[in-house]
Amino acid sequence: MSIRLAALLLLTTLSGAGAGELGVTDHACLAPAAVDRALREGRAVRLAEIARRFEGEIVRAELCGGDDGILVYRVTLLDSRGSVRRILLDARDGRVVYDGR
Repeated sequence: MSIRLAALLLLTTLSGAGAGELGVTDHACLAPAAVDRALREGRAVRLAEIARRFEGEIVRAELCGGDDGILVYRVTLLDSRGSVRRILLDARDGRVVYDGR
């Protein structure tokens, strides 16, 4: 079984425990049209700009927001050591808000 496949299987069993403490699990992920609008309006930077900062492969990413207006990227990263990381990034500047190492 490849590392990537094993990581994806693992992802299906991971919970958002640490993220819930931040209230981020209450944020609904945006539909493609809403993502485009957030990018056009400058409320979020493109994930490709942020992704350059990380070693490894982003296997899943979603732009999510809540009633508070804050947008975050929920990212699942397969890092260069083969570890799966769940991270939350401030969508405005890519700052790591939560790292589930």
